[in-house]
Amino acid sequence: MANNLISIKGTRNGLVFYFNTKVTDFKELSCALEEKLLESDGFLQGASYFLQPDTPFTDEQRLVVEDILQKYQMKRGEITAPVKKALPIVEEPLSQDRKLLETVKDGDTQILTGTIRSGKQYSFRGNLVLLGDLNVGAEIFASGSIIILGSSRGLVHAGAEGDTNAVIVISELLGGQIRLADKVLSEITSSEKTLIIAIKEGALTVAPYVTKAGK
Repeated sequence: MANNLISIKGTRNGLVFYFNTKVTDFKELSCALEEKLLESDGFLQGASYFLQPDTPFTDEQRLVVEDILQKYQMKRGEITAPVKKALPIVEEPLSQDRKLLETVKDGDTQILTGTIRSGKQYSFRGNLVLLGDLNVGAEIFASGSIIILGSSRGLVHAGAEGDTNAVIVISELLGGQIRLADKVLSEITSSEKTLIIAIKEGALTVAPYVTKAGK
């Protein structure tokens, strides 16, 4: 039963635990996690982990899951990658309308509303749309593309499983850190323009995002 509710994928940064929250309740999920860890016979001890539930855990649920993982000597993962210098915002908008629509259509898309405050972390398998602001100290991760229709001062990581076709669109990029696949933009050039961040010819590119209607 645990195999149907929880799957684990190894990445360069650690183990990603995927929780099928849509088919059962949290109590059964936590029991399935215990069962899967017992079956591992200590093989996962010492590994770093990342949580990706189909729907967000509550703070209490996340604490329960993390307590179970820490009981098996696992630790919360921290993504590391080479730090890149701040990228200038190119003057010419990227022609990304079609690419953006294609990436967001491909796979599940989760929508979050409201402000994500400091200390909060959300991660999703698929694309993520935030209708609100991302505060300093808040973190969001997605295996696909991320769109923030608000201001961003926290950590944003799209293509977290290595998808170099993912993109990030942010209405107001005011600080924080941007990660796209294994690329890192740690020094942010603040902008109140809507920006699109993509990997072009193997490097991060930051440009104004202009829809076809706005051209």
